[in-house]
Amino acid sequence: MNEKIISALVGLAGASGSNGKTPNTDSIVMNALISCYSEDAENTVADAIINEKYTISPNCRTCPAPCGNTSDYDMEKFHKNKELKALKEELIQEASALAGRLRDSGAKELPDDIYRAIAYFGYELSADSYKDLIGKLRQMEV
Repeated sequence: MNEKIISALVGLAGASGSNGKTPNTDSIVMNALISCYSEDAENTVADAIINEKYTISPNCRTCPAPCGNTSDYDMEKFHKNKELKALKEELIQEASALAGRLRDSGAKELPDDIYRAIAYFGYELSADSYKDLIGKLRQMEV
């Protein structure tokens, strides 16, 4: 799992949750999730995510008092929480698999549960919260 991409996706999910999406957001997120297991795409994909975040929320780029809603995720938190680490990895795997199925089906829009999965990655929730969303992503029809 490409940590730079996942970290940036959490920030983009926060920005789009607060400010909406552009016509390009779903495509960028879909590409990022599909690419997040490839080391070849890291900088290009992460840069596209960050640029989209600042397109959605331009004032965040220069905010003197960042609120954290659009901040990239600190992956140290991911590595420190051994209890949730495997569940968060599984969550991103399922979101990535769903994004791939959606792309293969010709879908252009992502369901809200994809964004929810990315947001959940950035939180410390109960194990059941992650398990429930993982199950929902697995069962989602395309």
